[in-house]
Amino acid sequence: MHPPAVPVLFTNRWQRPLPQENKKLFKSSGDSETWKNYILYVDDMVIDGCFNAIECSMKFLLQQTDSKMGMPPLFQALLQLNAPDMVFK
Repeated sequence: MHPPAVPVLFTNRWQRPLPQENKKLFKSSGDSETWKNYILYVDDMVIDGCFNAIECSMKFLLQQTDSKMGMPPLFQALLQLNAPDMVFK
């Protein structure tokens, strides 16, 4: 388990094996400053990758929903109100 002073993302079950395996390969103790810096570096890479993926997705959605761009819509839905039902076409 990581000390509470080190904020790390590697706490989920599916993420634990990689840093533990690397710790063995690097022959590092979990308490060393180098190891903590390594974990923080990897965490930063994961966080940056997540933010880049979110940013890319948001830009795509903005481009697809901006009527000023002159692009055809990505999808179109039509809602018809036929009492007492609503029908999507």
